[in-house]
Amino acid sequence: SLATSSAQSVSTLSWSHTAAGTDRLGIIDICITPDTVSVSTVEWGSGNTAALVTTAVNADVVEMWRRIAPPASAQTILVNLTSTVTSILGASRNYTGADQTTPLGSPSTSTANSADSSVTVTSASGELVIDTSGFDNDVASTPGAGQTERYDQAPFGTSHRGSDEAGAASVVMSHAMAGAANDWQIIGVSIKPVAGGAAQSFMIFPVRMDAIGHGGIFPGNRVQDKMK
Repeated sequence: SLATSSAQSVSTLSWSHTAAGTDRLGIIDICITPDTVSVSTVEWGSGNTAALVTTAVNADVVEMWRRIAPPASAQTILVNLTSTVTSILGASRNYTGADQTTPLGSPSTSTANSADSSVTVTSASGELVIDTSGFDNDVASTPGAGQTERYDQAPFGTSHRGSDEAGAASVVMSHAMAGAANDWQIIGVSIKPVAGGAAQSFMIFPVRMDAIGHGGIFPGNRVQDKMK
C-alpha cells in the first residue's frame, strides 16, 4: 500500500507494521539528513517505547532501535526527531525466534568516505547478523557475499539499505556502491536466538518521507529464512 502527505518540514515519521510469530524482536532503522538531527524517541504501538541500539554519524545519521516482543497485530511505529529534517528514511523489521531477555549482541559501527561500506560484527553460529547503512548518494549498491538485502531506499539523494546474514564468529557486512566514493555510515549487530532455536525474519516495511512530506508505506516481501 502507499500513503502520501504534504508539509513544509517533518519532525516525526510514522507507519504501520504488523508483527507475527513467536519470540518476536522488532528492529527500526532510521536514516536522517542532515547530521545535526537525531531521533529522540521511537514507539512500536502507543506507549510501547523502543530502545536505542546505537547510532552512526557521518554526512547523515543512521540509527537502529529495537523493541522486544512487539504486539502481534497492526501497530503504528512513531519516530520523533529532535528537530525538523531535510529527509528521513525508515524501515521496520520483525524477527522471530529471538531471545526475549538479551536479544542482541554488541553493536558495531563504521563510517568513512569510500565506494564500499563495511563493518565487522562479532557473532556466532546459530545467530543472525543484521545491518543498516546510509550513503550520501542515491546510486545502486550490491550487498556483500552471503547477505540477503531486505530493503533498498534511494530517494532524495540519500540511500538507505538493510540486510542480514547467518552468524559466524566474525561476520563482515558490506555494501558496494556503483559509483565514486561517498560518505557512508553503517551499523551491524547479531540477533541471539531463544534457547534451542534459531531466528527467522518475517515482514519488512520500508518507509520514506522528504522535507515537504511526500511519504509512503511500502510493504516488503514476507520472508522466512530460517538460520542454518
